[in-house]
Amino acid sequence: MLNLFFEKDYPSYSLREVFENKLVCKILCDFEPKPRKSRFIKHYSSKWCEPLEGAYLALKDKVQSEYPEQYKKFESVKISKPVLASVDFSIRVLPNEKQSILDKINYLLANEVNGLNFENVEKLLLKNIEGIESKSLVNRDTLRTNALISLKYDVLGAKDKQFCFIGGKALSVYCSEE
Repeated sequence: MLNLFFEKDYPSYSLREVFENKLVCKILCDFEPKPRKSRFIKHYSSKWCEPLEGAYLALKDKVQSEYPEQYKKFESVKISKPVLASVDFSIRVLPNEKQSILDKINYLLANEVNGLNFENVEKLLLKNIEGIESKSLVNRDTLRTNALISLKYDVLGAKDKQFCFIGGKALSVYCSEE
């Protein structure tokens, strides 16, 4: 597959620019080379991607010259939704108050995190909710975790080169120590 960055849709990002280890692209063609009819937007970790060069750049040029109409359609595809992703954190909360704590976390995730970066989400949760035993959302303690926090964000909706979250969910997970 040949991937191109959405430079026309997001002019603040350069072609093939890697942003916070995410590369957002749309699929132009397969290795045949024949244009793909798919209009999906993909995002990948940049560690699995390489810039277009050599044979792959020639492949793009070949598709562009042999299928000019499809190439124009490819270039004109716009996304109608944000490109959503999520990141998960395991934490430890007081077992005998778990559901109440999860309800409070879910309330804050639904009502207070929109537009906040990771540091501010972490502060919001740890300062406003008693019963979270973990010292951070990136728990490096030896505590057995019993809750999961999944934070949603728009891959392209960053401020000051930091992802901003748009919601999330806290869930109870099994812990053998309870």
